[in-house]
Amino acid sequence: MAGDPGREQRELIDQRIRKLTGQPVVRDTGQAAPASPSTLARTEPAAWLVEYRATCDELPQDDAPPWAEHHSGSPEVAVGGGVLSVVVDDGYSESEYWGMVHAGFAPASELEAFVRINSAASAVNQGSALALFNGAWQFVVWLRAAGLNIDGQVDVAVTLSDDYHRVRLVTTGEYCEVYVDGEFMQAGYGANVTSAKGVTFGSYTTKDAFA
Repeated sequence: MAGDPGREQRELIDQRIRKLTGQPVVRDTGQAAPASPSTLARTEPAAWLVEYRATCDELPQDDAPPWAEHHSGSPEVAVGGGVLSVVVDDGYSESEYWGMVHAGFAPASELEAFVRINSAASAVNQGSALALFNGAWQFVVWLRAAGLNIDGQVDVAVTLSDDYHRVRLVTTGEYCEVYVDGEFMQAGYGANVTSAKGVTFGSYTTKDAFA
């Protein structure tokens, strides 16, 4: 039987997580995509250092505590019915993202989001972005309607435009993994060295910016 390089890489990352945290690694078993952002089982809220729920029907900058909002151009942003929507120019002359600083982020951290992506971008390192800063590295996962990639890695085909999907970015040291609805998608490395701690989410320029 042929070996599974992805599994071998995940096992190596698991070993590093156990070494860093002293805790066993429990992976998702996978579950179907939800019909709406609020129906999918999620990690216990007490586990999150920072959190934004669109169900509050407040924009991130109006949430408590407020997220730092950054934009260029005239992006269209709205929140309603438990959904935050962002529309920016396909040529990336516009951008919209939010960030939150928190000193509690450590080498072993994770970022989770419920998303539906209609981005027209098709190339790697483009699209909407989730970024996690763990005090040593900045990790970025790029999300598109028909694919995703960890910054610097190849495109992985996955449909993100049909419904809301749970995307998790898990980091330890300089390594990271990304999952969609509990299914492993890709492993990779930090995009940039940084001392910052926190997260950002939003449009194309998220990679090079922080709260």
